[in-house]
Amino acid sequence: MLSCVSAQAKQDDGTQVPIRKSATTTEMAAEVSAMARWSEPVNGLAARVDFVDPWGPAGYVVLVQLRNVGSSPLRVPMGNPPDSQLARLFELHKHDRKGAWHRVPWMPGEHLEGDGPKVERGGVIYAGHSAGQDIVRPPVVLQPGEGALVYLWGDRSGGDSWRHPLDVKIVLRLREGQNSTVAVDGPPLTMSKGGKSPSSIKTSNTSASTWTGVLETPPFPTRRAIKLHVHRRGQLECPTILPPVSYAVGHPLTRDLWGTQFEGLCQSNIALDAAVDLYQPLPMRSILEKRMAEASPMVVKLLIALPAPRMGSEPATSLLKNWAQTTEWREVRELHRALSHLLHCYGHETPPWVLVVVEKVLTDDRKLTFDRSSAGAGGVAARTVLEHATVEERLPLALARTKCPGAFSVLEANFKKYPSDYGVLALTWLGDPRAAPLLMDALRTRTLALQPSSWPDVDDLSRAVAKFRIQEAVPLLMEHSKSPEAVTALGRLGDLRARDYLEKLVNKEPGQMTEVSLAARIALAALEPDKRRARFEELLKGPFNDRWRAIEVVKKMAELEDPSLNPLFMAYVATSDDKHVVCASVEHLGRMKAREAVPVLLGSFDCKFDPETDNSKSSYTGGEHRANVVGALELISGEELGPDLEPWMIWWKQQPKL
Repeated sequence: MLSCVSAQAKQDDGTQVPIRKSATTTEMAAEVSAMARWSEPVNGLAARVDFVDPWGPAGYVVLVQLRNVGSSPLRVPMGNPPDSQLARLFELHKHDRKGAWHRVPWMPGEHLEGDGPKVERGGVIYAGHSAGQDIVRPPVVLQPGEGALVYLWGDRSGGDSWRHPLDVKIVLRLREGQNSTVAVDGPPLTMSKGGKSPSSIKTSNTSASTWTGVLETPPFPTRRAIKLHVHRRGQLECPTILPPVSYAVGHPLTRDLWGTQFEGLCQSNIALDAAVDLYQPLPMRSILEKRMAEASPMVVKLLIALPAPRMGSEPATSLLKNWAQTTEWREVRELHRALSHLLHCYGHETPPWVLVVVEKVLTDDRKLTFDRSSAGAGGVAARTVLEHATVEERLPLALARTKCPGAFSVLEANFKKYPSDYGVLALTWLGDPRAAPLLMDALRTRTLALQPSSWPDVDDLSRAVAKFRIQEAVPLLMEHSKSPEAVTALGRLGDLRARDYLEKLVNKEPGQMTEVSLAARIALAALEPDKRRARFEELLKGPFNDRWRAIEVVKKMAELEDPSLNPLFMAYVATSDDKHVVCASVEHLGRMKAREAVPVLLGSFDCKFDPETDNSKSSYTGGEHRANVVGALELISGEELGPDLEPWMIWWKQQPKL
């Protein structure tokens, strides 16, 4: 049970719901402990939900641990059958906003009661993710005290239409005589050309009885889980058996469609990779090292090796270091993608040995080599290792996102050896002030270059010098009158030497709204802080050639991070008929922690935009807007009151007036 409750709010039906307040350390510890509760045993078997990933590429993924708490061996299932005609063994149940539990499908069209016909979606049978069928997941035998981690997935979220998943639970139903063996037709998907099949999960001990019954996990707070995972690291009892590696996307037959084979494997197993950190590190390290030693081909070893160094695994660390010696193109690109993933996992805590490996790659000017017998190698550019890592795999950007100590020296070494657009972006994202001289020199070189197309790009450099407030860049930026980003940067720098220049650009094309003309108007509006609000307010009146120009102005305003502009953003939330302007304004007010915007945000809570069924890239549904508003309110208040309006209204009434 969640313990941080301080007030009650009424739903539309009159029922009472808790208002969540910011958790203290004690309350958070209680929540973390509650997430690890086991079910009551049923016929010697207990269960709990260990991890939920509602947004993964394989759909809605739930990892359930089954543990034999009896005195005899038990044969238990490891997943739902790929045959869509068979009933699901593991049912997904959701806790809705009214407090009731009900079953929801893993897949569209799924029969919730008993067996049903094959379900197809887009020509792909239910059991198959978009690249093909899921892998074989045979049952396993658990000795007394052993546990197995079960991998469950579907392409439909178990949350509500607001995209804020609530509590979920899993119900395992297995009746006497029901077949729990997972089998698929056709060749196994775990084979790699020229390689061996990875070791399968052993199902020996035929004397073990097959478990039967109805087993229900305790509720798992999906919405809170993401924020609480960091407090659960290394605390859970480690299962004895992990799910097999999934090849649904990473199968060699589809790897050219999905990019590197590692990327496909990673996408197919991303939930498992994220979950291993939750378990006690020493037993989990032993499991991973054993699987790494048995795995084939090499790219599977690489996949298994990635989480192991976080648990102190020397074999896994050595594998990554040794792989950095290769120059063969296919091996290089697999390693580079894996390093990006490793940096994402470590984040700010990236250790020195990883930085050493990354720096070796980002300064390695050896030429790539090719196995000419491999299909597709003939069209690959003859780049160096560092060029491939920088341009193709964008490793500098992955390193910059970590914000880890030591990242600057690696990015500096890469940029000095190979100045590029991605190097500029990485230094900008990192935000280390030591990057300013590097970027200024690059802009000077770019401005004085005899070839206008030389790298890095003027637009990226302009954004960079504006980010670092490099005033010396103003004369150089005025040499690039055809670059909208260079023109806009002049306004962010706030140097009045640029005012006459910007006015000339505006007057050069009176009445027109070209990219450069619009950039000059934005720069003039931003140039003098005491006049920004009035100038931007006038600028937003248009007229614009298309609505995207107005959105561009709003985004450029947001980049200034000027609190005096908050009233304008509040007005856009309340009155704009452009959903994208509303979206950008809500997000900005949240980032600015604009407390004065709370009444406006609450007032817009139930605004309607696109239909809730609109899944296009340009959509912004009412549900997405409510989720957006809740996110902004959480940033402003530091509270977590959930996806309903009423608790937020009560909280705001309790606050002292501004």
